[in-house]
Amino acid sequence: MHFSETRLRSFRHADRATGFGSYGECPARGIVVAVEDVLLAPGPGLDPDPADPVGRVLLKPKRLLKPKRLLQPIETEPAAV
Repeated sequence: MHFSETRLRSFRHADRATGFGSYGECPARGIVVAVEDVLLAPGPGLDPDPADPVGRVLLKPKRLLKPKRLLQPIETEPAAV
């Protein structure tokens, strides 16, 4: 398995807008965050023209500042060839 320090996506607790501890817990409250309370947003390492459909959706201007809930469906478009 390969691990990279480059974060393509950012995951945050919806209630607190904070990151997570090493076990998926909210650092402010110390409880494990339910998956439906996880926000998904572009990470600092996401390519401005990503090949993956989720990355493209996250970078659309109307969604750039509006993170999506992790289990919320998203509409993707095919990659340009």
